[in-house]
Amino acid sequence: VLENYHIASAFKLLNDCPEANLLDVVSQDERVMLRKEMVDSVLATDMSHHFRGVENLKNFVEKLDRDPADWDEEPGAKSQLQMMLLHAADISNPGKPINLSDTWTDLLRQEFYSQGDLEIDLGLPVSPMCDRSVTKFAGSQVGFIQFIVKPTWDVLATISPTVEAVVSSEVATNLKIWKERKVQEDNEENKVAVTLALAETSPAHDREGGRRPSGRAAPEDDEED
Repeated sequence: VLENYHIASAFKLLNDCPEANLLDVVSQDERVMLRKEMVDSVLATDMSHHFRGVENLKNFVEKLDRDPADWDEEPGAKSQLQMMLLHAADISNPGKPINLSDTWTDLLRQEFYSQGDLEIDLGLPVSPMCDRSVTKFAGSQVGFIQFIVKPTWDVLATISPTVEAVVSSEVATNLKIWKERKVQEDNEENKVAVTLALAETSPAHDREGGRRPSGRAAPEDDEED
């Protein structure tokens, strides 16, 4: 939904503001081609297309390797590369140095939690990763980097040494740090679970719940004379 809205808004801006219409300087045929490429690329950022897009690009890479001439001649190859480059940029935050990546991650986390709060207020089901009361954020980041971000940039790195040297190294660093944070997150969760378990078995809890500690007999009622 958002991707369709974004590209529709972009073309509305081009049509409504002549001074912003970058396509005015190209021919009609070029305008049609550019519009198609823009629409395809933006819609390809939808995560529902992620795994298919990575697999398609991987097939082109295995077939064409790094020769630009081969990519130019192969039907659909450059379009697929273009779509995956934009998608990779869209999920590239773990490819930044950790101090910069953390800044954007914190903003994203607050956006997710704000959405979840609003969904709760409206009586709607809470979207994944948006419930601040149950989300294990470090764990979700590990999964996101390990299964979504890293495989995408790994494919791009096979055709670009610069990607491997600059982006892939940061992705590896981010993944290592988030795995460490996940361990801390799991330890904190375990501490809370143990604390709750101990509280439930404490004598104070038994008295509050109307139960008597084991081994203590109930006082006998006074018998009436």
